[in-house]
Amino acid sequence: MAVNKNTSDIMTLTPALPDPASIDWTRARVVYDRVSDELSISFDGVVRAAASIALDIGDHDYIYARVNPTTGETVGLQIDGFLSYAIRQHPDAAVLLTQAELRGYDDLAAAELRRWAWAQMHERADVALSAALDHLIA
Repeated sequence: MAVNKNTSDIMTLTPALPDPASIDWTRARVVYDRVSDELSISFDGVVRAAASIALDIGDHDYIYARVNPTTGETVGLQIDGFLSYAIRQHPDAAVLLTQAELRGYDDLAAAELRRWAWAQMHERADVALSAALDHLIA
């Protein structure tokens, strides 16, 4: 889209985040990409085009809501610097890796990363997933 002086061409999207406890983790799709160090979550498991909107939640400037520009619905999250930064701020978020499709890893490295992530978890997986996401977006 070309940018011009007509402000009617500018779309404003305001993300409304779901309650993490309401997410059906059996349907959600979590993908971690090693090269970009980005973890993405699609709440309903469907990959679709979406705008990344920075969340205004304190110092969590590495978390973006993925918003469907047509409907305004928040369809997921994008967490930049997941292993290099976000996980250090929120160690309980490691549990998200237990559900993730791991891109950029061979089988051995992926298994090692999953073992590490499981070792970080002390609760049931679904409770831990919701709690981790709740801490990230709180």
